[in-house]
Amino acid sequence: MMLHPTIQTRPYPRPMTTRQADVLVFVRMYMSREGRSPTLREIGAGVGIRSTNAVSGHIEALQAKGHLSRTSHSARGLRLAPTENAVTQALHKLYQTANDALLRQGHVERVTLAMAVNRVTAALAAERRETQ
Repeated sequence: MMLHPTIQTRPYPRPMTTRQADVLVFVRMYMSREGRSPTLREIGAGVGIRSTNAVSGHIEALQAKGHLSRTSHSARGLRLAPTENAVTQALHKLYQTANDALLRQGHVERVTLAMAVNRVTAALAAERRETQ
C-alpha cells in the first residue's frame, strides 16, 4: 500500500526548547571563542544549569534533532552539524546584539537567548509603531 506524499510516516521532531537553544548558542559561542568544544560542566556554568546530567540530557536532545554530534568517551567531543552553522551564527548575532544593547543601557544581568529574542522583538515592534 502506497501512502499519499503528504502523510508523514514518522512524527516531526519536537521543537527546540528555550534551554536547548541556550545550550546550542553557548556551545557555538564557546567554540568560536576558544577553538574547542566545551565540557558539560562549562556548558552548565555558562547557561545556569548545575547538574551535568541535565546538561547531558539537553546535549542528547540536540543530537537527536541533528544540531550536534558527539564523540563518545571524550570530554570535548561535541561538534556542530554542518547545517547548523548558519542558524547558530544568526542566533549568536541576535544574542550579542541584545546583550550589547542592555550593557549600553547600564544593565548587568545575564541575558538568556529567550530574553534576547523577546527584547529584540519588543524593540522592533516599538520601532514599527513609532514609524507608523
